[in-house]
Amino acid sequence: MILNGEVTAGPINWSRCIPQTNLGDLKMVTEWWRLAFVVNNLSLPDDQKYVANPDQRKYIGVAQTD
Repeated sequence: MILNGEVTAGPINWSRCIPQTNLGDLKMVTEWWRLAFVVNNLSLPDDQKYVANPDQRKYIGVAQTD
């Protein structure tokens, strides 16, 4: 992992706002369905899909609402 330009080793947090404990693991397992899926941005024009820095986001998170 690179942090502030320096290569570091060791564990990193895999999810924001989820404690890195057994209780956090349980929360992740029981609430996984609330996570967004990362998908291609279907509103991105064809001429922007394969460029390095498109005008809009290439990928977006799509979440189910309750």
